Amino acid sequence: MILLKKDKSKNKNVNEKKNRKLGKAETEDKNLNNKKTKIATKLVLGYLLVVVVFAGAVYYTWSNLDRLQQSQEHKDAQYRNLASVEEMVSLVNEKYILAADLLITNNEKSLDKIEPVEKRLLVITEQMTHQSLGENENYLLNRILQYDSDFNKALEEQMLPAWRNSNNVNMQNRIFSMTLGSLKDRISELSKKLTALLEKNIAEAEAESDKVIQATVYALVSSLVVSVLAVIVIALIQARSISTPLKSLTAVANEISQGNLTAEENLQVIGSDEIGQLTRAFKIMTQSLKKVILDVSTASTHLVQSGSQLSGTSTALGSAIQQVAASAEELSAGAEEQQNQVEQSETVVLEITTAMGEVVTKITDTVTLADQARDSTKLGNESVIDMRHQMHAIYQSTSETSKGLQELNQYSIEIGKIISTIGDIAEQTNLLALNAAIEAARAGNQGRGFAVVAEEVRKLAEQSAKAAHEISSLVTNIQSGTGKVVDVMYGSMEQVKQGGEVVERAGAQFEGINQVISDMVQAVNAVHKAAEIASGEITNIEMVMKEVRQGSVQAAEASHEVASSTEHQNTSINGLIVNADELVGLSDKLTQTIGKFKV
Repeated sequence: MILLKKDKSKNKNVNEKKNRKLGKAETEDKNLNNKKTKIATKLVLGYLLVVVVFAGAVYYTWSNLDRLQQSQEHKDAQYRNLASVEEMVSLVNEKYILAADLLITNNEKSLDKIEPVEKRLLVITEQMTHQSLGENENYLLNRILQYDSDFNKALEEQMLPAWRNSNNVNMQNRIFSMTLGSLKDRISELSKKLTALLEKNIAEAEAESDKVIQATVYALVSSLVVSVLAVIVIALIQARSISTPLKSLTAVANEISQGNLTAEENLQVIGSDEIGQLTRAFKIMTQSLKKVILDVSTASTHLVQSGSQLSGTSTALGSAIQQVAASAEELSAGAEEQQNQVEQSETVVLEITTAMGEVVTKITDTVTLADQARDSTKLGNESVIDMRHQMHAIYQSTSETSKGLQELNQYSIEIGKIISTIGDIAEQTNLLALNAAIEAARAGNQGRGFAVVAEEVRKLAEQSAKAAHEISSLVTNIQSGTGKVVDVMYGSMEQVKQGGEVVERAGAQFEGINQVISDMVQAVNAVHKAAEIASGEITNIEMVMKEVRQGSVQAAEASHEVASSTEHQNTSINGLIVNADELVGLSDKLTQTIGKFKV
């Protein structure tokens, strides 16, 4: 009895430690639930980052296109200025030639031709004054206009009066060669300087355009490469974060289905998403299951011990009752021997009373342990049911994630179609640029500026076609990576389904254990009732023995009552022995069932 109480106290302390540990794990699980991050949220954040990167690249490209347009407009203006300067020089030379023709041939028609040339010069001058020129260009242009004004003044005030006075030929030649020729040469020299400045500006504008184009293409390609790599990395990380813990959880679940409950010690909780919650819930369920198994094992051991002790006590009690019956028969044989037999019977009854009290106490403890085992089994069964619901929720979440990845794959296909369209547009732009270059070549010097523009457009079209081809390859890689992720998700769903089947099998085993414990509780209650009846009968025997001692006159009657009581007790003890044997059998069966689990 004392050893049994010590074992109960020790098991109680162990159970309290396990309960505290389990409570701590549940508290941590609640804290993690408050901080949990869903798998779908992680995917959305990852791909949102990719969208932000790509949007930044598009914005940068748009701003560079604006710069490219401004550079192109500046370059076109410089080309127009260059053409105007060349035409201005040509018109000044034409005026000089007409003046020479007037002196040589005296043809007044040459004088008439000078006027439209001068009007054209005024138009060109007006156009150039409205152009955006630099400080040096404006200075040279003003010098040219000043010399042209001096040329016109010398022509009107000096040469024409000398020409009209045809007798003064030397004066005409001197004015023509020294004044008009000198002014024409100065205009030509300044025009060359202005042309050099304009050509330099054009070269700088072309270099700036090339720089902007290269930066735009580099930024676009770089952003696409970064976006594709980010998509692949995010997909691989998400697939690994889902498949790895599920594989580990499935392996541990298979071990537990074989009865090895120690496998959960190797299970690590990673993350706070649905997979992490499932792993933690699985660990808590396994710990609860271990606690239930340990409690049931302890109760089963106590039941075996109590049943064995009860069987031995019942056998001893039966022997004692038989001795009491023999003593009662001897009491009827003679009064002298009656006193001695009564004393012996009283001693035996006291021993029986003490033994019966221990039996009742042990049976009461057994009933308490059986109730605790039943309650623990019930809690374990509820944990298995919760685990089943959790597995179903994870399966649904994984299915939704798989659908999201399939939609992402469809978006990648649409992007591929758009990139193909961009490539076709780039090819058409290239052909148009070639045609424009051919037409510009036919136009001669007047189309040279447009030819340069057409060449720039053709280069940009080729670079766009190349970038579109690279983008198409990257989109193909995205589709391939997304397909692999979808395959991994389907594998994860299958593993979650297998985990659910394992939980179903664990629930079935819990139901079997619960049935065995219920049968054990019924048997223990029957034994408890039989022990209470036997205890009451022993109390009656003790009272009878006291009455026997009160007088020898009632000895015969008392002996008959004792004999009758002993027969009834013998019947009760036989029933108690049978119940004790049944209890031992059920306890052995429960021990065998618990022995399948490794804790």
